Amino acid sequence: MELLLLSGGIDSACLAFWRRPKHAITIDYGQVCAKAERDASSHFCQLFGIKHHTVRLDTGMPGSGDLAGQPPHELAPESEWWPFRNQLLLTVAAITAVSLSVDKLLLGTVSSDSFHADGRVEFVSAVDRLL
Repeated sequence: MELLLLSGGIDSACLAFWRRPKHAITIDYGQVCAKAERDASSHFCQLFGIKHHTVRLDTGMPGSGDLAGQPPHELAPESEWWPFRNQLLLTVAAITAVSLSVDKLLLGTVSSDSFHADGRVEFVSAVDRLL
């Protein structure tokens, strides 16, 4: 059984359409666009017959830049930087996968994600081996 980490963006929406997993999870971690992501994800799940789960975490304080609605941190390599965001999302999705007895976690990414340390192929491969 599969669980899709679904943001409502084009990468995860395409995976939802293609794979039609039984479950999808959308994580509201305090990002500015959280409501739009939840709404889009919910809509796709309704269209494709996927059970939608939402997890809300209050991580707004350490957020930085565009996604946090504030100036980027001085260490930020770009304006859309939330330190270790992908690592956090994968960890929360994996915890949820265990609670749902899911044995496969699906993640969609775009090539620009590789700009971040936790968006690189090496990181995703390491998490894949760990899980």
